[in-house]
Amino acid sequence: MEIPLPLNKVDFILVPDYDGGMENWGHVLLSENLATTGDDAHLTYVIAHELAHHWIGNLATVDSWRWICLQVL
Repeated sequence: MEIPLPLNKVDFILVPDYDGGMENWGHVLLSENLATTGDDAHLTYVIAHELAHHWIGNLATVDSWRWICLQVL
């Protein structure tokens, strides 16, 4: 599939006292602790995971709650 993201950019916002990550249209919230622990492999996974939600869940979504597990992998 070649479906480009229809955004010019995606901002990453580090949030203190927050756990994990959350994608929003045009930006991703990330735990400040996650970004500063030095665990680059886990940080890379979370960034990729949240960016993937821009396609699965934001551009395309499931047609019933039965398949919601596909969106929140």
